[in-house]
Amino acid sequence: MYFCLNGGTTGGGLSTEAFRALAADAGFDGADVNVGFGVEKGVSALRDLYASRKLKFGAWGLPGWRGDIAQHTQSLAQLPGLAQVAAALKIDSCVTWIMPS
Repeated sequence: MYFCLNGGTTGGGLSTEAFRALAADAGFDGADVNVGFGVEKGVSALRDLYASRKLKFGAWGLPGWRGDIAQHTQSLAQLPGLAQVAAALKIDSCVTWIMPS
């Protein structure tokens, strides 16, 4: 087990690169993963970004499934590509949360 920074705790507005720098500079062993970055830039780019900061991969977030049916359908359509990046990097933890009512 290791300590991992979650993007939500930083307000969620940082770029992928800035978030990884923050995690490394703050002494975290790992950082949660924006697998969408891997879909867009490639698996190697994501792997290299973490390796350059000596960070372990944390969990990745399930795409936004809340909202109306159209949003739900659109978000789930992204899931196969995101899961392929996660599998290529051997990231086996996908997370989401349930908002309080």
